[in-house]
Amino acid sequence: MTRDFRAESVFVATPVRNEVATNFHVSLLGMAYHDLTSYGMIARGGAPVAWPATPMNLPQIRNHLTTKMLDDTGADWLLWVDADAGFDPDLCDRLVEAADPLERPVMGALAFMVAKREPDQMGGWHWTPAPTIYDWGRDGKVGSTDTTTPTTRSSAPPRPAVTPC
Repeated sequence: MTRDFRAESVFVATPVRNEVATNFHVSLLGMAYHDLTSYGMIARGGAPVAWPATPMNLPQIRNHLTTKMLDDTGADWLLWVDADAGFDPDLCDRLVEAADPLERPVMGALAFMVAKREPDQMGGWHWTPAPTIYDWGRDGKVGSTDTTTPTTRSSAPPRPAVTPC
């Protein structure tokens, strides 16, 4: 059975501090325009919502926005976007197209952090981008039983790909 993406909807939620990054602002505008000229999933989901948050109340704000999505919208999907992230205009389309309500109900886009690679011999560091894919309970030690510590994978999957995490 073929899915009708014009019938699906996405609620976009962003916890924010006092400001958003320029790349986020430009990306969100691009995504909104793309949505209005393609499937319209975000428009049907209630339009993007930004909600004040701090590191101390972030879990509560995420819970609040999830409840808002479930109680106040008929959205099929919830998309979290960080206020300091830039992204392609079709991010929402690509995630929903790759998702499946039963087989892949939770999807995530690969994001990168900047990690210290090695000292630069001048009191600073050489920096390198690193993927933020985490594997729970896989700390890389043979015979380890650690099931509580997230560890970062050392390499990104090929693009584009759906990779179980």
